[in-house]
Amino acid sequence: MIREIALISPYDSFECHGLRSLSSYLKANGVRTKMIFLPTYSETWQFFFRQRPPLAYDSHLLAQVCRAVADCDAVGITMMTVDTQRVRSLVKALGQLGKPIVLGGVHPTVFPEDAITMADDVIVGEGYEALLQWCRSPQRTDIENLWVRQGDKIYRNPVRRAIPDIDVLPLPDYGPDNHWVIYKGRLVEMDARLLGKFMSRVYHQFASLGCPFSCSYCINNRFARMGQGYGGFRHHSVDHIIREAKHGMTLSPDIECIDFRDDGFIFLDENILAEFADKYRRQIGLPFNATGVIPAFLTERKLELLVSAGMKRTRLGFQSANKEALRFYRRSGNAEQYEKCNDMLQKHEEIVFPYYDIITDNVFVDPEKDAVDTIEFLLKLKGRFSILVYGLRIYPGTDLFEKARTMNLDRKYYDATYMEFSNNLLNYILTLIQCSHSKILPRLLLRLYRLIGNIPLPKTMFAINRMIWYARCAIEHFRKDEASALPNFVAALLHGSRRGQVANEPGIFSDTSSPAVARREG
Repeated sequence: MIREIALISPYDSFECHGLRSLSSYLKANGVRTKMIFLPTYSETWQFFFRQRPPLAYDSHLLAQVCRAVADCDAVGITMMTVDTQRVRSLVKALGQLGKPIVLGGVHPTVFPEDAITMADDVIVGEGYEALLQWCRSPQRTDIENLWVRQGDKIYRNPVRRAIPDIDVLPLPDYGPDNHWVIYKGRLVEMDARLLGKFMSRVYHQFASLGCPFSCSYCINNRFARMGQGYGGFRHHSVDHIIREAKHGMTLSPDIECIDFRDDGFIFLDENILAEFADKYRRQIGLPFNATGVIPAFLTERKLELLVSAGMKRTRLGFQSANKEALRFYRRSGNAEQYEKCNDMLQKHEEIVFPYYDIITDNVFVDPEKDAVDTIEFLLKLKGRFSILVYGLRIYPGTDLFEKARTMNLDRKYYDATYMEFSNNLLNYILTLIQCSHSKILPRLLLRLYRLIGNIPLPKTMFAINRMIWYARCAIEHFRKDEASALPNFVAALLHGSRRGQVANEPGIFSDTSSPAVARREG
C-alpha cells in the first residue's frame, strides 16, 4: 500500500491545476502527498521568454529530485507531449530508487502506447479514482484507466466514465506544506513568500472542463473519441466557482485577479453567466480574465454580463481567416463572425484590448495563402487589438497526427513549443500587427511580399518585435488598471494592492477537500 506519493510536475508553469486537485483528492482519502514543481519561470510575463526546450534534465537537478522523493513510497508524474524527454530523464533517474512510478496527464491519455515505454504504470483519462485504487493496491493489473506493463505483457484496462458532476472534485492543493519547487537552480521547500511570488498576483482557475468542439489540431477531438463522457462539456456550479475564487484569494495577500483558463468559458448558458456575474461582483469584486471565448458563442448579452462582473481581459481563438484552413481545423467560426465579435468587444473601452489567437505555418493547406488571407483580414478590423501568434504543432491522438503520418514533416511540428514559428516575411508582418496599432508598415510589407516572396528574415527582427509587443501590452494593461500580466515589481510600484474586503463566510476557506469525494470513496 502506498502511504505517501510524490507528485511531480515538469510543466513550464507553476499552475498545474489538475495535479493539485489530484493531490487534494488523495489527501481527502488518506494518502499523503509531496508535490514537486519544476517550472522554468516564476512570473506570468516570463512565459513568453523562458520556456525550456524539450531537453532532458541535468544530473544536478535530477539528484535533487531523487533526494526529495527518497522518503515517499511511490512517484507520480504528470506530463504533456512536449515534456517527453524531460520525463524520460526523470523516470530513468528515479527508477534507480526502486520505487513504483506511474505516469498520467495529457500525453499518457492521448498516446499511452508511448507512455508505457517509459514506466510500468500509466493512467489514461482522469486519474482521481484510478490513482487512489493504485495507491491502495499497486500490484493490481485490473484497475480501470490503468495500463500496466509486466515483462512483455501489457494490461490495457478500459476507461471508466468521466466524473459527471465536477463539483465533487476538491479544490486544488497549494500547500505550501510539503511542496517543493525549483527556484534559482535549487529545489527548495515552498513557503508563503515563495508561493506569493510564483502566483504573480493571479489565481488561475477553471470553471469548466472540456470543449463543445473537436478541432483537428486539439486534444479535445481525441477525448471525444474516447467516449465515456470525455468529449462533453462539464462545468462547475456558480457557487463552486465563487467558493474556489475565495479560496484562491486566501493563498496570497497580493492576489488581485482571477484568471479563468477554460477552453469554453463562453459556452456557459446566459442564465448561468447572469448568476455568476451577480455573485462574483458581490462576493469577489476582483477583476478577472476569461480566455475561453469561442467566437460562435459570444453574444452582446454574454459580453455585457461578463464586463459588468469585472472582466478586464479576454482572448478569442480566430486561428485563421482562410476558408480552407478553417475547414481543415474544423473551426465553428468564419471571418465575418470574427469581425462581428471584434465590433462587440470594441464597444467596451474599459477592458484591455482583445487578444486573438492566430496559427501560422500550416503545411496542410497553402501556408502563404493562409497567412496572406489572415493578414488582410486583420488589417480590416476596427479598433485596438493584439494577436498571439502560434506555430502549428501536431499532437498524438489528434486528427492532425493521423493526417501527418504519410508526410515527412520537420520534427519541429512535433517537438518544438507552439511559441515558435518560422522566421519569414509573412510571419514578421503578423508580429508587426501584434506589436503596433498602426497598419501602414504591415500593408507596405505585404506589397513587398508580392514582389519578392516569403523571404527568410533574421531572428533578431522577431526578438525586437516581441519586446515592443510586450511593452505595448504592459502599457495597455496599466492604462486599463489590469496588472495580472505585469512583472511583480512593476505592478507593486505602480499599482500597490487593490484587494478589497471580501465577505468571509464561516468555514468557506477552511476546507480544501470535498466531503462528497471522501464519502464516495469511503
